[in-house]
Amino acid sequence: MPIGPNFIGLRNIATNGETGKYWAIAAGGVDRTFDAFKIGQITATAVPEPATWALMILGFGAVGTALRSRRAKAAKVGYAF
Repeated sequence: MPIGPNFIGLRNIATNGETGKYWAIAAGGVDRTFDAFKIGQITATAVPEPATWALMILGFGAVGTALRSRRAKAAKVGYAF
């Protein structure tokens, strides 16, 4: 797809829900890209793995158990004479 008669700059692409940018150099209406000028920026959504979820839930359970098992200490009152 020609961009114009003369063009040097970034182009956006979107493939299978992923977006990215790369450098394109066009001369005379012919699109030319060079591997030396490409920028590999691809944005993807981060989805935690099941092991990450399991560790997070286990950690929250451990913190909850530790907080629940704490016993209130009786206050000690001392007088200085």
